[in-house]
Amino acid sequence: MNTQDFLILKNESNLVRIELEHIVYLTIKDYILTCATVCGERFKCSNSLKAVEGGLPPHFVRINRNTVINTDCARVLCSKKRTVVMKDQSAHHVAYRRMGEVKTFFG
Repeated sequence: MNTQDFLILKNESNLVRIELEHIVYLTIKDYILTCATVCGERFKCSNSLKAVEGGLPPHFVRINRNTVINTDCARVLCSKKRTVVMKDQSAHHVAYRRMGEVKTFFG
């Protein structure tokens, strides 16, 4: 695997290498970035979403101001409610201006 196949996140006590294919979504709340994985783990750190987003491949899409999803892990897109449901059953709001981009990944 290449170094591009991993995301490295650091908090006060840990440095974690997470495989990109295992990431379901990244979200930020109160300046804390949370990385959710397919196995249910959550890793929290103080990185900015913008800094992390720059190193992600194209199938990671920002769906609103606070959330980036792995489109490979998206299961359902509800256009009427503007939500996307992920493999881990979490639901995330899609910003109106981001709907077009998100729809392209659903075909």
